Amino acid sequence: MLGVILGLTLLQVVIREIPYSIVWTEELARFTLIILTFVGMPYAMKQQEDISLRQIIEKMPFRYWKPLFIFSNIMVIVLCVALVISVYSIVPRTINQRLVTFRFFAQGHAHIVLGIGSFLTILYAIEHTYELWQADEEADVVDDDTDEADDTTEVVP
Repeated sequence: MLGVILGLTLLQVVIREIPYSIVWTEELARFTLIILTFVGMPYAMKQQEDISLRQIIEKMPFRYWKPLFIFSNIMVIVLCVALVISVYSIVPRTINQRLVTFRFFAQGHAHIVLGIGSFLTILYAIEHTYELWQADEEADVVDDDTDEADDTTEVVP
């Protein structure tokens, strides 16, 4: 999708030098970026690569970052629930509203993608929150043969 955005933008720049104009490229590139964002949101949440203060929080002891990540995930869930509710109310009004320059695409289509992406993000955030909730505190790993603590620690998801 990023290639589509790049191609559309490049096409518009090249076409400017020709007396012919393709007016729909800018609008299609903008909606493609919106769709890319809301398709990438659940993927990032599933991979736990979402934008957060992860690098700062993970430098803290586990007992501090576990509640912070749970709180962060709850805030993501609340935001996504609000988005799903908004999409549910707006799609019936925009599903037949075609873009001015690109008649094949309705604004409601982008809203549907936003709702689906938000719903999937809710599922992955719930899954990640549940895994954090079930995780135990960090503990020294004990070697069964020597009954000595190992230098490594392990977090049970």
